Amino acid sequence: MTSVLLVANSDECIGTGEIADHLIACIEAAPEISQCRRCGTADLQTHNVESDSLTVVYLPEMQPVASRMPDLIRVSETIDQIVGLHGLSHLVVISDAAVYGARPHNPGLIPEDQPIKHGASNRIAAAWGDLEQLVTARCSAIDSVSVTLLRSAICLFPGDRTYFGRLFQARIACTLAGHDPSIQLLHPDDFAHAIVCAIARSPGGVYNVAPDGVIPLRPALKMAGVMRFPTPRWPQRLGRSLLGPSRASPIDQIEYIRYSWTVSNSKIKEDLGFRPVHTSPNALRSFLDGYANERSASAPIAQYDDLGLDKGYLDAYGRTLFRFLNDVYWRIECVGAEHIPSEGRALLAGVHRGFMPLDGVMSMDMIVKHTGRYPRFLIHPTLIKFPFQFNFMTKIGGVIACQQNADYVLGRDELVGFYPEGIQGAF
Repeated sequence: MTSVLLVANSDECIGTGEIADHLIACIEAAPEISQCRRCGTADLQTHNVESDSLTVVYLPEMQPVASRMPDLIRVSETIDQIVGLHGLSHLVVISDAAVYGARPHNPGLIPEDQPIKHGASNRIAAAWGDLEQLVTARCSAIDSVSVTLLRSAICLFPGDRTYFGRLFQARIACTLAGHDPSIQLLHPDDFAHAIVCAIARSPGGVYNVAPDGVIPLRPALKMAGVMRFPTPRWPQRLGRSLLGPSRASPIDQIEYIRYSWTVSNSKIKEDLGFRPVHTSPNALRSFLDGYANERSASAPIAQYDDLGLDKGYLDAYGRTLFRFLNDVYWRIECVGAEHIPSEGRALLAGVHRGFMPLDGVMSMDMIVKHTGRYPRFLIHPTLIKFPFQFNFMTKIGGVIACQQNADYVLGRDELVGFYPEGIQGAF
């Protein structure tokens, strides 16, 4: 049986004091755990723990709520106190999936082995990376202590005043014009379940904590009854500069509503037995209901493609722009569509014809119309870097060209389209 100590300052850790209370209730209910107590960092030196096998769950202190960044000075002081506790054998630290950064180069579902240095140009990502390096460095010299880092997707708690909590409770939200990235929203119960799994089964290491399923930002705001006010990036930079850091989130936060930064939960499922119950739309509905009831568990809510495909969006273009290009502008003839399998995985390879990769777009449109299947074409990150082009390429089924995305699509017995010569073939 394991004894657990939850270290959290109610007003300074991730979210609010209700997080710690909720986590304690869930942890105590786990059969693998004998007891769970909570203390603030100020009480660590005087806190007596009568256990030879102690697991500490640490919710890091945060900078002002708007920043979504850990307070590294206070974190350093707290870690020094934690590693001095008698009987410490396992330290579980709550990190953030924001550590990967939000970039056009991100694969659809980011695995734990993606280097976090790729997102280090973003101050929020860099701060979480520094926290993880600090924790690892302080504990590396202690052989008897294993360290588990849980990189959590967005988790919305009652009364949440973090960036996304305020975003979904506002009347008007400033979004980025032409960008509708997919996001992951984690239910507090699933968040607590992941921590219990880490306490009971983790040998140490890094794990993403995320729900099954995503939700694009636009329908998420619509579900919350929030009016979107899309703007270019520069007015938001100007507004944050005028308001100052105490009243507005840093400009780095905009990147997390500009590009997708969804993460894979495969590792924590396979290694620790984590099984999320709530999808991202379910979690948002529960948050909006104040967790007073769980009608979202039974009410039907739309599900969305993990990599951003919007079949309704693609079909609408197929009836309008693509139809004009196919029938009038290029007068395309389709030969050999019967060779495309009606089911199962397949690779479709072609050769670029022209400056812009519209050959891939038109091939996809014809495949949809002739077979009813929606192929996913591998694309260069540059094609989703700019406003509106991001939405267009993502929603018609384009995915960043990388091994993870190709494996994911083929693993679901779908079609992958690609041009072997890459971007050079378009020039």
